[in-house]
Formats: sequence, structure tokens, C-alpha cells
Amino acid sequence: MQISSKYLVLLLTLVILSSAKGNVKSARIVYGEDNRIETYNATKFQKRLAKSTAGMFKNLDLVSFGQFAMMPPKPISDSWELCSDERFSKQPSAALCSGFLVGPDLLVTAGHCIINQEACDGATWVFDYKVNKKTNRTNIIIPNKNIYKCSKVIEAIQVNLESGNKRDFSLIKLDRVVVDRAPLTYRTTGKVSKKTEMLVIGHPSGLPQKIAGNGYIFDNTLESTFKTNLDTFGGNSGSAVFDAKSGQVEGILVRGAKDYNEADCGIRVNKVVEDIQDKDNLGEWVSRITDIPTLVKTKQLIAASKVGNLKQVELLSSELRTINLYDNAKNNALHIAIKNGHNDIVDLLINKKININAQNLKGETPLHMAAFVNNHYVADLLVEKGANILIKDNFGAYASERTNYFAFRLRSKLRRNQEKEIKRRKEKK
Repeated sequence: MQISSKYLVLLLTLVILSSAKGNVKSARIVYGEDNRIETYNATKFQKRLAKSTAGMFKNLDLVSFGQFAMMPPKPISDSWELCSDERFSKQPSAALCSGFLVGPDLLVTAGHCIINQEACDGATWVFDYKVNKKTNRTNIIIPNKNIYKCSKVIEAIQVNLESGNKRDFSLIKLDRVVVDRAPLTYRTTGKVSKKTEMLVIGHPSGLPQKIAGNGYIFDNTLESTFKTNLDTFGGNSGSAVFDAKSGQVEGILVRGAKDYNEADCGIRVNKVVEDIQDKDNLGEWVSRITDIPTLVKTKQLIAASKVGNLKQVELLSSELRTINLYDNAKNNALHIAIKNGHNDIVDLLINKKININAQNLKGETPLHMAAFVNNHYVADLLVEKGANILIKDNFGAYASERTNYFAFRLRSKLRRNQEKEIKRRKEKK
């Protein structure tokens, strides 16, 4: 990585002067042995999961220069007076929360991390904020391609339903599609087994990414949450909690017991017994991933649109706050219904005001899809409803250029409409 001399001066100055602090003293704890490890020490399977997790920072805490940005460099021992012989005491502490990918540009975190649009507007999400294996130092110089803004809150809630049962989640849209990272798989129905070994990935106490395994469920009775003995801290809020064997996300780390205790040297990690059965004051609480209605029902909507289940599509499209979310290829339900030839579902979704100009990862609109499958009815309907016939896909093709070679009539019809629209726009100018 080449950095000019003026930027080196800037960086050295920032290292000396930086006093940024993360809110890392909120509740979490170590049960038995401290299971936190650096990402580079994890298995290949765990590293793949970690690649799709991110840390949340305040916009003002990042200093941009060229194609990179610098994270706050101040070590946790200075920020929070952590005893110098504690693990990770010399590492920087800057991340406020954690989060994880569930779609091409969709991320889940805790509700108390991003509860509204104001909080979203002030947040930046950073991937690969972790310790480098070769240097054993934290990557505080992050390329812009790994940095994303919070664009929109799709659904967020933080509320106590009853003692111990707390709904706490946020589903947000990032400012662009995340590159080179796959959305994580997650449970959509049922409940995780109490016998399942758990794994958590995130930013404990705002530290560079850590992975902690050997966790187990101790309370699985509540509807919206379950309780584990995972080694987590403030900053882990919003972390993905996985089935350690399958890699499926089961929940979102949201709260727990006391992080640190006072000591003569400053503060030390609070360590307690690993078996917390029947100990009400201990345990880390996890919001179930199945408790996010928009996330779960969107997946069901896509599936119902694929198989042609009109009744379920009608029910789900009425229940969802938005029907404009999509699968991992950014195909919304309309793309899927057209691709699979379900004209009745197309009619329903258009009447529900689904985005008829939505583009998938290939840049294809529903009109491109209708042209490709030679569906005259749907193509005519989309044009009638105002679909933008001049949108090109990622290969520079109009919908008219996506028709089958032998689909002369549809191709001619789309070209005529295309020419009319071009003429109309020229006259308008």
C-alpha cells in the first residue's frame, strides 16, 4: 500500500492526538476460560463467516484520505484503564457495535445500536477491522471498499415484552451492495435446539474482530430471546450468534452480565463459572433472528412467488411493511414471479405497488425478465404501468435486446415503445 508523505504525517499526528472512545463498558462477561480468539487463528469455516460481519463506528471517528480511512488508534488500556496484563489491552477500541450481512446490501444489528434514521445517518460500517496475522497489529488503515454508510432503517425495535424477553433488532440498508462478501444464512422458522453449540463473531469492547466459541444455551424458553454463556462484551451488541457446526445465524447478541470489575491496576475482565444454569444474574441474551418480521417474511414471499402460491403471496404482501426487498441476487418477488411464469402473482404484486423498475445484481429489471422469457402479457402490462423501458442492464442491453432471437413480435413491440420514449424525452427538452 502506497501512502504519500503528507498522509504519513497526518497519520502520525492522529496516533498521538487521538482520544476517540467507544461505548464499550456496557454489560458482557467471560464464562470459565476466555474463548475469544483473533480471526486469523480461526478455522477456514469460521473465517468465511467472519468475512460477512462488520463493526459500527461513528462517522466522525473515521479520517478519510484518498482511497483509505483511518480508524481511531487509541488502545483500550488508555481509553478504559484496562489493566496492562489483560488480554488485548494494547489493541485499539473503536467499534461501537457489531453487525452482519443478510443480503447484498442488507445488514442486521441490535435495535439499541441503530434504532432510527438519525442513528443510521451517523453510523459507518467497516469490514475487516481485525488484527493482521503477519504483523500482529490491528488494521486501522482500511480501504474504502470495506467501508459502508448506513443508508436506511428498514425495521428496528427495542422493547421489553416481559421480564427477560426483550425484542431488540435492527434491519438496515447500506449505501451500496457489499462486494466480495456473501450474505449469511439464517433460520426462518422454528427454534434452535438447546443442545446446539454456539459461536459469536463481533467486536467485544470495541476491539478488532474476535471469534468466541464453546457457547451453549441455558435458557431457551422465551419467544423472542434465548440465553447463552458466550464470552461477549459491550461492542458485541449486534453480533451474529451462529450454530457453530452449520454456520446458520440463530440470533443477535443484545445484552448480558457485568463486563469488568475494579482492580488496583484499573479494571479487569469479570470472570465467572462456565455453568450458569439457574443463575439469573448471569448469561448473555440473544434476540432470535426469526423475530425480525420483514427479514423472515420477505424470504417467504420470494419462495411463494417462485412456486406460484397466490394465497400466500397475497397474505405476505399485506403483512409486510415493504414488499421491495429481494433475494441474494437482488431479485424481488416480481422478478421471481415473471421468471417462473406466474402472471396472477405479477398482477397482484403490481397492484400492491411493488417497484417495477427494480434492478437485480445483473442490472435486470422485471421488463428485462419478461422480455427474456418472451412473456407478451407481462411486458405489455409493465409498459402500461409506466416501467422505464430505457433502463439498460449491466451489459448495456435494453429489455428489447434481451428477447429470444425468434421473438420477433415482442422485440419489435419493445423497440417501438423504446423509440417513442426516446422521442418523448427529446421533445420535452
